[in-house]
Amino acid sequence: EGTPQELRRQLAGRPVVRAAFRGQVSAGAAVRGIPGVASVDETAGDGETRVRIECESDANVPEEVFHLAVSKGWVLRELSRDLVSLEDVFVRLTRHDEAAEGESPAALEAEASDAGRVDA
Repeated sequence: EGTPQELRRQLAGRPVVRAAFRGQVSAGAAVRGIPGVASVDETAGDGETRVRIECESDANVPEEVFHLAVSKGWVLRELSRDLVSLEDVFVRLTRHDEAAEGESPAALEAEASDAGRVDA
C-alpha cells in the first residue's frame, strides 16, 4: 500500500546512477571517493568508460559526478538515474504474493529481474 512514489522507493533498494565518460579514464577509483557512494562497477570499451554507482538514499551523487568530471577534465557523455517503473513495482508485488503461496522467492526474484531486461 502507498503512493506510487512510496512503492517505488520501498522496492527499488539503493538508488543507482549510471555515467559514461569519453575515453579510458580511472573513473571508478575517483567516484568511490564521493560521499554517499556505496559501490561502483566500472567497465571500459568502445572508446568510453562506464560506471554503475549504488548510492545511499539521501546522497546527491549525480551532481557530484558532474563536478568530478569537470574538475578532471573528463567529457561526460551520459549521466542518469535508474528508475523503477510502476510496471516493475506491479511485477514485484504480484511475484511476492505468489511466493507467499509457496513458490521459491529466489526463483521469483530472478524472474522479476529478467522482466525488466531489454534485449537488443
